[in-house]
Amino acid sequence: METQLNWQNCTAAWAAALAEQTLTSPAVLNALARHSDVDVRIAVAENRMTPIETVMALSRDENLDLRFAIAENHNLNVEILNVLMGDSNPFIAERAKRTIRRLNEKKAPRILQATSDLAGSRVSHILRLHSSQVHTGK
Repeated sequence: METQLNWQNCTAAWAAALAEQTLTSPAVLNALARHSDVDVRIAVAENRMTPIETVMALSRDENLDLRFAIAENHNLNVEILNVLMGDSNPFIAERAKRTIRRLNEKKAPRILQATSDLAGSRVSHILRLHSSQVHTGK
């Protein structure tokens, strides 16, 4: 006989732990997003497997702590952060702006490194060609 777990009647701590798991299904995460405990909703928002629509809905939650937690999450879709930049609470709006700025700062070095790597490989290729031409007398 299969035992059915009723997660809807569990403690907030257990629901938050469930919401933190990346193996939790999107359907369960959607349901947990409506949990009365803010820590559960924050755990849902921070789970990278939570559907974007669910996180977008949570970004409009009345709880300031939840919206602030979303605004400082570096793993979110920038669209959600853009919405929070227009939040009525100035602290949340500013946090969303800072998070976007940090994401852009992180992205810039990776782009520069990729460009540098590409340029380096071209230089290596040219040097190898030149070296082979010198050795073959061409």
